Parts: sequence; C-alpha cells; structure tokens
Amino acid sequence: MTREQIMNEYQTKDDRIISPGKFEGEPIFVPALWELMLEYGSPSENKAFGPIPRHDPLRVEWPELDAWLGRRWTIRLWEDAQGFVHCR
Repeated sequence: MTREQIMNEYQTKDDRIISPGKFEGEPIFVPALWELMLEYGSPSENKAFGPIPRHDPLRVEWPELDAWLGRRWTIRLWEDAQGFVHCR
C-alpha cells in the first residue's frame, strides 16, 4: 500500500490510524508493512519485518519510520486472536 492509499482508506491523527478495525491505534505505515509481509510469507506471532536500512525506499515513503525505529532496524508485526495487527 502506498501512503496515498492509506491516507484515503483510513482516518489518521498524529501519524496513527484512528479508523476502527484491524490497524486501529497503530502507526500509519503498519498496513503497508503488513501487506509486504503477507506478500513475502505468512504471518506468524511476533514476526520481524526488516532489516530496514537508513536509505531504504520505505523510509522515503514513510519518514515516520526514522523516529519510530530509532536505532533499531526491524519492526515486529503480529496479529492477535481477535484479528488486530500490532507492531513494536
């Protein structure tokens, strides 16, 4: 998903998704990363997405990743029993 698709599909506030549903409360880049993760493999509990190096195209489209990742290079994504996606 592109930034434009996410901004059109979800309501956001302060770089978080506020629309009810699977990604509610998560950073705006989570649907895009979740889609990529599903494209390249099946989700599993606490699955790491990355590495996402400093000059990765994802960081260009999602500059929020820089602040969110800090010194880390990976993001953990998982789907809970109720179908909500979380990241850390």
